[in-house]
Amino acid sequence: MSIAPDSIRRIDARGHLLGAIDARIAQISGGGARLSVRTGRLLPGHRLALEFVLADEAFALAGHVVRTDEGTESGGVVIGVAFDELDANARRRLVAAMNEHRRRHEPQSPRAARRLR
Repeated sequence: MSIAPDSIRRIDARGHLLGAIDARIAQISGGGARLSVRTGRLLPGHRLALEFVLADEAFALAGHVVRTDEGTESGGVVIGVAFDELDANARRRLVAAMNEHRRRHEPQSPRAARRLR
């Protein structure tokens, strides 16, 4: 799953949004995301604000970097982000949107397609 986010920005210690980060969401789950970062340096502990649309549903989530992996195939950096304060309702909406996105965009066997309906 690759999603072009509307915006990914750093959040400073005072809670202010900083400049945009050039990245794509490579994977997403109910607890976090893996981002492919093209520019900028992000370290574990850095806070991020992510805004994206998934299966026609808009999300604005905050999280923090928990992992960085240098030297990916594309020459960028892959980071792991854990979402902060994601309540049960938001998690359900996110998982439902992920399933809908997969149903629309990923080839599936007939059996897997029935499970997602």
